[in-house]
Amino acid sequence: MMFYGNRSIQDLKVWQEVVAYLSGKVLVFSLFGLLVWLFGQTFEQSLTALFPIIRKVTGPFVIFIGLYLLGIIKMNWNLNLIKRSFFQKINGNGSSFLLGIIFTLGFCPTMFLLFFGLLMPLVLSSSYGIILPGIFALGTSVPFLLLLTLIMYCGLTGVLLKRSKKMAKTIQMLFGGLMIIVVIFDTFVYWS
Repeated sequence: MMFYGNRSIQDLKVWQEVVAYLSGKVLVFSLFGLLVWLFGQTFEQSLTALFPIIRKVTGPFVIFIGLYLLGIIKMNWNLNLIKRSFFQKINGNGSSFLLGIIFTLGFCPTMFLLFFGLLMPLVLSSSYGIILPGIFALGTSVPFLLLLTLIMYCGLTGVLLKRSKKMAKTIQMLFGGLMIIVVIFDTFVYWS
């Protein structure tokens, strides 16, 4: 969000890139929904069997992320799966589209549960289920769009960007600690 808010300082025509970002997000959710819709009941039965395993793995994984946010775990490595030159050639709408795809594929336990646990059974049971994942993707983008609009049209870009850079480390540490505490309680409840 701050990427597009910061860009609005330089160029007020970022809405095309925002649409490209949202298109990437809608594409990923729609493809997942299409796969579930095509495989139907088989997918729902296998997901029901996998859900307890996924739930148990999620707790330690989120604790690991919290420790990283706190700075306790350092990761000084990266995965170079695709050459950087590939991404350097893509700019504007193309890079925004890829950003939407990458952020959507990023693992979020809550989004996973909402999408696969609540939405996919509805996709399978309704005649219009095939369009629901795209609507879900747009619905999850509403807070992003509202805040971006507020940042851009209320003139908060410079002030908010400067303050957010100063507060970023504190907020990161706060959320890292909060994530660990909440997930420890959740993990004990679910594992017991």
